[in-house]
Amino acid sequence: EALRTFLLSYRITANAMLGNRLPAEVLLRRQLHTSMDLIRPTPPTAVRRNDRMEADFNQRHGARDRSFTRDDFVLVRNYLFQKT
Repeated sequence: EALRTFLLSYRITANAMLGNRLPAEVLLRRQLHTSMDLIRPTPPTAVRRNDRMEADFNQRHGARDRSFTRDDFVLVRNYLFQKT
């Protein structure tokens, strides 16, 4: 466990010999995600990107926003007793 923690810490620490890049970025050509990444807030560009992807998907597949309130009439299909 200690070796694994040490190696992860080493691989996600900037290295002057690599031009202040992370060894993991050099090796894998991508950033490693750690539990510390969950603490940081999501960058606004990622949020905008997700919103744009959702809008594109909804437009292509004809999805519509649906909002329901209490006592609205809705139709429900029970798949439990359907014959195949």
